[in-house]
Amino acid sequence: MKLNKTWANTTAGIIYEIRERRDRNVLHYEWAIVRDGSELHVAKGYKSKETARRHLKELNPHIEGQFKTKRAPRKKVNAVKVEYDGHEFDSMTERDFYIYLLNNKTVTDIELQKTFHLLDGYEIPSIVNKKGSRSVSKKQYTPDFICRIVGQGYVAFEVKGSVKTIPRDLSLRRHLFESQYGIQLVIAVPDKKEGWNFS
Repeated sequence: MKLNKTWANTTAGIIYEIRERRDRNVLHYEWAIVRDGSELHVAKGYKSKETARRHLKELNPHIEGQFKTKRAPRKKVNAVKVEYDGHEFDSMTERDFYIYLLNNKTVTDIELQKTFHLLDGYEIPSIVNKKGSRSVSKKQYTPDFICRIVGQGYVAFEVKGSVKTIPRDLSLRRHLFESQYGIQLVIAVPDKKEGWNFS
């Protein structure tokens, strides 16, 4: 049966999923418990999402919070780790951009994978779990590169293999990063004609 939709909840590092499958226009539901990418348990044969969710929570009463729609991750392009100049890069595209920066005479002080703090973590009252509160972790952002450019100061770069692989939440991270640190964040995508496309 084709997987149609998934709702997920993460509690204490374990992922709990409700899955909707379609077979000849008939919907079927199941739940699964996933840890470190491996399915620990799957139960099938439910006629509704709510029935599957209720049964899963009865068996696992420690589940906190709500189940949210799980979006399929966007695929990385050339996502093969490579080493160059003593550094390990997450993709060949990142390595190629590093070489581009090295060959640019206006660029100095290149740093890789420097992490910046964006938002503090906090705890807030919650009506959806038994503990009565929930903890939200701090938010950080790590651009692929940060460097100094003559006449521009420091500039951060997020390198992607194509426009389609730009994360949906990058615009929010960019807003928080630029407003807090005063450093422009540029998205770099390879271009066959121009070499690199910047936005």
